[in-house]
Amino acid sequence: MSAPILAGLRVLDLSCGLAGPVAAQILAEAGADVIKVEPPGGELTRSRHPSAFRTWNRSKRGVLLDLDSPALRSLLASADVLVHSLRPATARRHELDDETLGTRCPRLVVCGAGGWPPGHRDAGRAGYDLLVQAREGRWTCSPAGAPARTRGGSRHRAGARPSLPRPGSWPG
Repeated sequence: MSAPILAGLRVLDLSCGLAGPVAAQILAEAGADVIKVEPPGGELTRSRHPSAFRTWNRSKRGVLLDLDSPALRSLLASADVLVHSLRPATARRHELDDETLGTRCPRLVVCGAGGWPPGHRDAGRAGYDLLVQAREGRWTCSPAGAPARTRGGSRHRAGARPSLPRPGSWPG
């Protein structure tokens, strides 16, 4: 049997939520050595959604480290890929932004799994799916269950599952 396709590749996973952990999970299951780095208190998903945390972080090794720790710097020096979901200001504050890492670790491939693209007006904000939908006008709630319209023209009552906008009605 041949070696897994990504055998020998080291990936540091500093992400949380869904997109980054699942991307790193796929790399781990293709043979990469993925190290999940959590803050000293543990990632929030671990305590709030334990089954999701176990699913999205299977096939990974784990370590608790502060973002400014020398141990993290050492791991970065030996890594091939960094997956993170840090907001731009947080990445800069901890010297984990693209510019700093490009100088410090020139061969490191950095994969940011943030909710907003660089340069977007909301790039510094949280970018979870429901927040993005709400910000873009796709998800609305109203008091006392009164119907509410989204930009796509769908109507729903608070607490009910909204319907998707009609095809072709999405703006821009």
